[in-house]
Amino acid sequence: VRDPAKRAHAAWDHNRRAGSEKRSFEVAVKDELPAAMSCRALVLQLVNTTSGSDPAYRTLVRRYVERCVHYSDGSPNNCWVNKKYSEVPSCKRYLVKGFYGPHIRLWLRFFPKTNVLGVDSEALFAAPSVVASQVLAFLGLDRSTTPGARRQLRAPPAGQNCWHECGLQKTLYSTAAGPATVDSLQRLYAETNGVLEEVRRELKWIRS
Repeated sequence: VRDPAKRAHAAWDHNRRAGSEKRSFEVAVKDELPAAMSCRALVLQLVNTTSGSDPAYRTLVRRYVERCVHYSDGSPNNCWVNKKYSEVPSCKRYLVKGFYGPHIRLWLRFFPKTNVLGVDSEALFAAPSVVASQVLAFLGLDRSTTPGARRQLRAPPAGQNCWHECGLQKTLYSTAAGPATVDSLQRLYAETNGVLEEVRRELKWIRS
């Protein structure tokens, strides 16, 4: 996991460079913020609701998936590529994906803690080979005998001539987000980051 605000910016920047995002980062955040706040309330409610056969819990799960995960607001018309922001401003879901703490807490209802390893992105960025060895060791695999996955080369989506750079340089979060946007994101993630810190203390975690 990484700083959710910086993750949101990285996702926005990736789409900007790929040609599927024309809004500024600040406008994209402003457009998605109301839906993200609603989704935050839902996922925190899920975390605090007993799972199992409780009909109320199943209703919450369905509502969260429909509004926040699979599609935006239950609409099957994915605007990831078609850029119809005026119809569904929050469709890119830059912000919702950063609710790491509650998301991991929900996974732990299905997987034992001993089977879950957390990794700080900064640790991976700083020492990818070391972290890869630690992950393989956690999985009980020998790096010397584990073949690397073959990279499948695919054509970019229709209307795009590249996947990543597209001739445009990356932007920095510190320059793309003004003080008001930074403050909005800090307030958005404060509670879910608190859940993440609790989870980090409970799990084996490769820290930065």
